[in-house]
Amino acid sequence: MDLHNDEQGAAAIAAFEKAIELGYREGASSYNIACGYSQKGDKDRAFEWLKKAEDAGFSVSGYLESDDDLDNLRSDPRWAA
Repeated sequence: MDLHNDEQGAAAIAAFEKAIELGYREGASSYNIACGYSQKGDKDRAFEWLKKAEDAGFSVSGYLESDDDLDNLRSDPRWAA
């Protein structure tokens, strides 16, 4: 999270991927990867990782409207889904 908060997107994504590989907080890590991709403007990967977070049991809906990391996704037609 420190990497994410320090806007070191690529390093944060790699760290969250490592966490998933180790079986640590897979849902939350997937969600944070989605946030990282959203911040980078990679909407396809962001939506892919939001789905993975949801599939891993993370309650995505509780964060969608308030997390400004996802601002880049709100204008996309897939957002409504």
